[in-house]
Amino acid sequence: MKNTVKRAVAALTIGAAAATGVTVTAGDADARSYGIANGSYIFKVKNNVFFDHSTTYSRVSVRGNTMSVKVPGRPNTRVRIHPTRGGGYFDFGGARSTLIKAKRGRYAGNLYGAGLVVGRNYLIPR
Repeated sequence: MKNTVKRAVAALTIGAAAATGVTVTAGDADARSYGIANGSYIFKVKNNVFFDHSTTYSRVSVRGNTMSVKVPGRPNTRVRIHPTRGGGYFDFGGARSTLIKAKRGRYAGNLYGAGLVVGRNYLIPR
């Protein structure tokens, strides 16, 4: 039972960090009008589910409504950011990551798995 829960949490973490999915690109001004600036970021995911309190870092870049993720040992992947008034969100593999504008060009939000908050996300400018 314990191993099953750990595997499920690990799978969710890897899925959120990898952020693979279908891509749809948009113009540069489209994302910027919603406060998501183009540029290079560090994508930080902090899990707080059960006994897994791990933190994962990935290099990402945002261009338009598309976030490209570089995960070591894997090809670059892209995910579509759905713009909202205060930032945006993206879905991957049953998990949803929200991004809300914070101070100094950063974005922060919750990571949801099966409708429950399972961690925090941060986009930190490089």
